[in-house]
Amino acid sequence: MRKGLPRLARGVLALGAFVSGLAGAQTLLGPTPHLSQADSPFAAAITGGTVLLETFEDGLLNQPNEVASAGAPIGPSGITDSVDRDDG
Repeated sequence: MRKGLPRLARGVLALGAFVSGLAGAQTLLGPTPHLSQADSPFAAAITGGTVLLETFEDGLLNQPNEVASAGAPIGPSGITDSVDRDDG
Protein backbone atom coordinates (compact mmCIF):
# COMPACT_ATOMS: atom_id res chain seq x y z
CA MET A 1 0.00 0.00 0.00
CA ARG A 2 1.27 3.46 -0.87
CA LYS A 3 1.88 6.02 1.80
CA GLY A 4 1.03 9.67 1.30
CA LEU A 5 -1.06 11.26 -1.41
CA PRO A 6 -1.31 9.85 -4.91
CA ARG A 7 0.56 11.75 -7.62
CA LEU A 8 -2.62 13.31 -9.09
CA ALA A 9 -3.72 14.64 -5.70
CA ARG A 10 -0.28 16.15 -5.11
CA GLY A 11 -0.46 17.83 -8.53
CA VAL A 12 -3.90 19.28 -7.80
CA LEU A 13 -2.69 20.63 -4.45
CA ALA A 14 0.39 22.17 -6.06
CA LEU A 15 -1.74 23.81 -8.77
CA GLY A 16 -4.13 25.17 -6.13
CA ALA A 17 -1.24 26.66 -4.16
CA PHE A 18 0.17 28.24 -7.35
CA VAL A 19 -3.19 29.77 -8.35
CA SER A 20 -3.87 31.12 -4.86
CA GLY A 21 -0.41 32.68 -4.88
CA LEU A 22 -1.24 34.48 -8.13
CA ALA A 23 -4.52 35.75 -6.74
CA GLY A 24 -2.77 37.12 -3.68
CA ALA A 25 -0.40 39.16 -5.85
CA GLN A 26 -3.19 41.14 -7.53
CA THR A 27 -4.31 44.56 -6.41
CA LEU A 28 -7.86 45.25 -7.50
CA LEU A 29 -9.23 48.79 -7.53
CA GLY A 30 -12.97 49.08 -7.35
CA PRO A 31 -15.14 52.14 -7.63
CA THR A 32 -13.78 54.74 -5.23
CA PRO A 33 -15.38 58.15 -4.78
CA HIS A 34 -12.93 61.01 -5.05
CA LEU A 35 -13.30 64.76 -5.21
CA SER A 36 -9.71 65.81 -5.77
CA GLN A 37 -6.31 64.56 -6.86
CA ALA A 38 -5.53 63.80 -3.20
CA ASP A 39 -8.45 61.31 -3.02
CA SER A 40 -7.34 59.42 -6.14
CA PRO A 41 -6.03 55.87 -5.72
CA PHE A 42 -3.18 57.06 -7.98
CA ALA A 43 -2.33 60.18 -5.91
CA ALA A 44 1.18 59.02 -5.01
CA ALA A 45 2.00 58.24 -8.65
CA ILE A 46 0.56 61.58 -9.81
CA THR A 47 2.56 63.47 -7.20
CA GLY A 48 5.67 61.41 -8.03
CA GLY A 49 5.35 62.20 -11.73
CA THR A 50 4.93 58.62 -12.96
CA VAL A 51 1.25 59.21 -13.81
CA LEU A 52 0.03 62.35 -15.58
CA LEU A 53 -3.32 63.87 -14.67
CA GLU A 54 -5.33 65.53 -17.43
CA THR A 55 -7.96 67.82 -15.92
CA PHE A 56 -9.31 69.34 -19.16
CA GLU A 57 -9.45 72.68 -17.29
CA ASP A 58 -8.23 74.37 -20.47
CA GLY A 59 -10.65 72.40 -22.67
CA LEU A 60 -7.77 70.60 -24.39
CA LEU A 61 -6.22 67.14 -24.32
CA ASN A 62 -2.61 68.22 -24.08
CA GLN A 63 -0.60 65.76 -22.00
CA PRO A 64 2.48 64.24 -23.64
CA ASN A 65 1.83 61.10 -25.72
CA GLU A 66 -1.98 61.31 -25.47
CA VAL A 67 -4.06 61.08 -28.62
CA ALA A 68 -7.86 61.19 -28.76
CA SER A 69 -9.41 58.75 -31.20
CA ALA A 70 -12.86 60.34 -30.95
CA GLY A 71 -14.94 62.76 -28.93
CA ALA A 72 -14.20 66.10 -27.31
CA PRO A 73 -14.18 67.48 -23.76
CA ILE A 74 -17.36 69.19 -22.62
CA GLY A 75 -17.68 71.82 -19.93
CA PRO A 76 -19.40 71.57 -16.56
CA SER A 77 -23.12 70.85 -16.73
CA GLY A 78 -25.81 68.79 -15.07
CA ILE A 79 -24.57 65.62 -16.77
CA THR A 80 -20.83 65.94 -16.00
CA ASP A 81 -18.71 65.48 -12.90
CA SER A 82 -15.63 67.31 -11.74
CA VAL A 83 -12.98 66.08 -9.33
CA ASP A 84 -11.06 69.29 -8.80
CA ARG A 85 -13.37 70.99 -6.24
CA ASP A 86 -13.50 74.33 -8.04
CA ASP A 87 -17.06 74.21 -9.39
CA GLY A 88 -19.16 73.26 -6.41
